[in-house]
Amino acid sequence: MSSRSSIALGCLLVGLVSCHRPKPRLEAVRAANFALPVDLPRIAVRPLDPGRREGSALALALLGEDTARHALVADEDEDALQVLDLDRGTTTRIVLAGAPTSVLVLPDGRVAVALRRAATVLLLEARGYVGAAPTLRPVAALATADEPVALALTPDGGQLVVASGWGHALEAFAIGSGVRTRTVSLGREPRAVTVAANGHAWVGYAAESALEEIDLASGSAKPVSLVVEGAQHQIFSMPSAASLHPEGEFNDVFVEKSHKRFRRDPSRLARQTYALVRRTLAGGKEEVLAPHALVSPGDSQVVSSGYGGGGGEEHEHVAFAIARAGEGKPVQHETEKGCRLPRAATLAPKGLLLVACAGEDAVVGYAVGTTMVERLRLVVPGGPMAIAVDPKRGDLVTLAAFDRKVHVHSSGGERLAVLDLLHVPGLGLSAEAAEGRRIFHSATEKQISSDGRACASCHPDGRDDGLTWPTPRGPRQTIFLAGRLARQAPYGWDAEHASLPAHVTVTMKNLGGEGLAPRRLDALAAWLREIPAPPRRRVRSKLEAQGAAIFSSAKTGCAGCHTVETELTDGAAHEVGSKTFADEKPEFLAPSLRFVGGSAPYFHDGRYRTLGELLRASDGKMGTTGHLGQGELAALEAYVRSL
Repeated sequence: MSSRSSIALGCLLVGLVSCHRPKPRLEAVRAANFALPVDLPRIAVRPLDPGRREGSALALALLGEDTARHALVADEDEDALQVLDLDRGTTTRIVLAGAPTSVLVLPDGRVAVALRRAATVLLLEARGYVGAAPTLRPVAALATADEPVALALTPDGGQLVVASGWGHALEAFAIGSGVRTRTVSLGREPRAVTVAANGHAWVGYAAESALEEIDLASGSAKPVSLVVEGAQHQIFSMPSAASLHPEGEFNDVFVEKSHKRFRRDPSRLARQTYALVRRTLAGGKEEVLAPHALVSPGDSQVVSSGYGGGGGEEHEHVAFAIARAGEGKPVQHETEKGCRLPRAATLAPKGLLLVACAGEDAVVGYAVGTTMVERLRLVVPGGPMAIAVDPKRGDLVTLAAFDRKVHVHSSGGERLAVLDLLHVPGLGLSAEAAEGRRIFHSATEKQISSDGRACASCHPDGRDDGLTWPTPRGPRQTIFLAGRLARQAPYGWDAEHASLPAHVTVTMKNLGGEGLAPRRLDALAAWLREIPAPPRRRVRSKLEAQGAAIFSSAKTGCAGCHTVETELTDGAAHEVGSKTFADEKPEFLAPSLRFVGGSAPYFHDGRYRTLGELLRASDGKMGTTGHLGQGELAALEAYVRSL
């Protein structure tokens, strides 16, 4: 048995576990650590792989003059940074309230930790040892946009770059002073960031079909499409709302004409890019490797036997984009059934691209070239969500987040050690919800789907992929889950399912799955209710307050169906003139508006791409907005976006 020691620095930034975030003050950070000895000398934290400039939930480091290797693990489940001594088998737990998501060792010997719920990047210093336990104390806090999830360093090591998921922002901070030097708006759900040698930041998204290349000097941004002309997986878009028959009379002539309006629309492909890896070529050029899950829903206006057709068809596989700065579209490589739910990646010393495949409990190594050839496959049970490599020994270290373990393998694939994260009883997920999370991410069970899709394939991080799928009852846009399921039944766009297990059973049937046993259905439902929600601000701006009054007014009528007391839905199906020729029925659930600002597109068929478009186009169908001026519409949109 490994010996374990635990030291708690106190519950840092108390109050930030709520949805609202008062900006943390350095004085509060210092006060949280009053119990530590004040005379401990500072010791440097050195990255085990100095060439790696990207953060993740796992970083490898040396502390001071100690030659033992340490794994720094962002433990989001239990609000802690865990420091595992990989060579001695000891673990230290450091409490950091705010849901740590990413950790990165800085050039000045400090450690940066992104706190998702706290909208903060915390900087910590190592201050010697108390007994056998290393101590790290917070010394600075950088206020960021909502939900910081990805960290990276600039090539000169002078700036820390932060991508924030719910805040849709890229921010750069001078490491020495903590001053924010750049802010750039991003698309929805950024999840990965790296900075190339030319100073351009690259951003990957959980629900976009493009990367983004951002010049940090000027702030200019350029989308880099992940779609390659002639690729085998293309889809059709919905006809525009204007093309739908105004009276809802869908005769054969109209159907034929409408079908001709369908066009190939690569932007409607979900890509789920959770990891970006830099690779230096001979001659100094750099490539950015972007492993991602490619999900192709098919023609949403075809009445299918399941989601996307069903019948055992393949709808998700891993693809690899290889991009170079300033060279336009990347080279695209695709593999069939190569890696389900790629969630992290890094380069091994011998050049293999290692990808953590959370959907099938594996780490897969690919030789990078004109084709992506699998050379290594390691079984890592329990949700591999972060990986790192010891460049000297070649050892591979993997965080299995669902099982709360860290696995160490040799370069040849031999398992050398498995270490447990420390667990505090009463913290983290319930046992039932933890099992449900594993089920939610499983892409290998015939009970769930016939083609390898997991729940997380369409609901990354419990949110949505932004896609509209053909189903037996008509087009259905993937619905946003996180933070929306505390309400009562019914569930589903058709408002016909009296419980979450009943709705999930029908969903799995549409995926070609055999269905889960009742106990496992209940576990999955428990996780669905506990999926971490995006942050919500409690203090409204003047514009949002004006919008709240408009929303609640009898003349506008929004609150008639979207009542605050019932999680912003009345739970009923309504006909609002949205039936398409593929729909079986004209009535659809009034969905919860909770977090609606980050769940575009809108309506059951995804016809409206923005909230503004929806509010302007729905006059007389869902409440009344025609009497509102532009300023009032802007206020209403601001309020709805804040929900």
